[in-house]
Amino acid sequence: MKYNFNNNIIATLATIIAFPTIMIAQTHRINQKDTTMNRTVVVENEYTPDIQDAQKINILPQIDEPIAKSVQVEYSTKANPVGTLPEGTIELFQKKENQPDDTPGILRVGYGNKSNTDILGNYLFNLSDNDKLNLNFNFNGMNGDLDPVNGDTYRKWDAFYFRTNAAANYTHNFQQMDFDAASHFGLSNFNYKPNTLKNKQKFTSGDIHLGIHSTDETLKLLYRAETNLMFYQRQHNFFTDKSFNETLIRTKATITKPMMNEQQIAVTIKLNNYIYSATGLDNYTSAQFNPFYELDRDNVKIHLGVHADFSTGVGNNVLLAPDMTIQFIPVKEFVVYGKATGGKTLNDFRKMEQLCPYGDYPESIDAAHTNDRQMKDTYNQIDASAGFKTSPIPGIWFHLYAGYQNLKNDIFCIQETEVAPITYGVFEQAKTNNTYVGAEFKYNYRELITFSASGIYRNWDSPNEYALIMKTALQFTANASAYITPALFINLGYNHESRVKTTTEYGRRNPINNLHLEANYKFYKGISFYARANNLLDKDYEYYLMYPTEGLNFVGGMIFKF
Repeated sequence: MKYNFNNNIIATLATIIAFPTIMIAQTHRINQKDTTMNRTVVVENEYTPDIQDAQKINILPQIDEPIAKSVQVEYSTKANPVGTLPEGTIELFQKKENQPDDTPGILRVGYGNKSNTDILGNYLFNLSDNDKLNLNFNFNGMNGDLDPVNGDTYRKWDAFYFRTNAAANYTHNFQQMDFDAASHFGLSNFNYKPNTLKNKQKFTSGDIHLGIHSTDETLKLLYRAETNLMFYQRQHNFFTDKSFNETLIRTKATITKPMMNEQQIAVTIKLNNYIYSATGLDNYTSAQFNPFYELDRDNVKIHLGVHADFSTGVGNNVLLAPDMTIQFIPVKEFVVYGKATGGKTLNDFRKMEQLCPYGDYPESIDAAHTNDRQMKDTYNQIDASAGFKTSPIPGIWFHLYAGYQNLKNDIFCIQETEVAPITYGVFEQAKTNNTYVGAEFKYNYRELITFSASGIYRNWDSPNEYALIMKTALQFTANASAYITPALFINLGYNHESRVKTTTEYGRRNPINNLHLEANYKFYKGISFYARANNLLDKDYEYYLMYPTEGLNFVGGMIFKF
């Protein structure tokens, strides 16, 4: 019976992998998002702001270090906190798993200056021992005047940016596998600064996700597979009233073969089929393969693999990158590691919004602007680093590391002027590389007082200096949090990011200096008050080129658990 079951599973995986090719021949209207659902753990914070700044984004290459299982310290998986937009979070609080008696629902409602709005609702339905349904809704944004930065010419910008996200996630537990299904909807409404060709913009996204993964570790083959039907629409670009539509059929599958002596071999396959309409952009297919071998023992972990990436249509090529990690524990609570990895970052419309919502795809408007604006996928040719982590005293840990990174077709957004003073933002690409060195420190006293600090310095280089204007040279973050009383929780944080100095007309952009304060007070069982203030120093800076952020801003409200 087990033999027949495994054959059925393998057949199911083959069907899911082949599904995108079939769908391309049948439809151009299917939509989905790349999201996986957590079925058993509801993550909950006393208060965690969904967006630290109403327009914040901070994209830096991530550094993912492995964690040795024999070390009892909970190490960070990233060398520096990274915020994403529109759904990202800069996490300031320790996350804890809900206990079985925790309430399944939460509602957070807040309002502040410049119409800063924060609404979050979530409810987990335990339909049965094997079935769970989670519903989530989130609305946030701002509307108010912003002052120009770095010598821009307009006096005030009556800016607004509102985001709406809704999601439904369902999971069912079978005897040897889990099935999950999800659907998501996203809407971003915002306007551009003065002196641009268009005023308002709207992004609409939707998706359907289906996935399965094995839960019986005694199977001869372990598997995980999913297919995602994703749709995204940009209401218009600067040079036409036509909408930009992207349909993406994204499929992933991982098959793992466990072996003796804590070893395993596996392969991950990803297929991405892009379909565009009314954009002048070409349809194309991207395939990514990642075979690897792993040895995972108490004092040593070895991961040996390769990223093989293929594409047809746009950037028709074959690219290879390493996927290797070695870590060793010479003594308890001390980890030494080295890694060399890489691979492809897909530059779909969702990535474009995350990178810079104010950027665009201009159509051919003169001989100097031919229709070559379609973005190729960014390729991380190599990201090699080495470092160590240690916890000499319980509650205290250090992390030091250094490395080198090389990126092909690194994407950036630049302001261009066709007829002064009219400007617009467009996406461009260039080769970039950087060497970096960083450190982290964390202290935790019985979950009552925590302090963390991290810094990373990057020395960037590129043949196109415009690609470096918004790159972060030095980033420093620090956070201190404490329970003042059992009912009152306070967090004070600071984030500094200095930009690369260039010889372009943009020079060096103002550094980010965001001092922020958050507080949560439990007023009554199931009822709390919360407040946060950002940019307490009232500094002028930008997360997107020529687009200022708010000065001193705050939001506060109530949290209900039910």
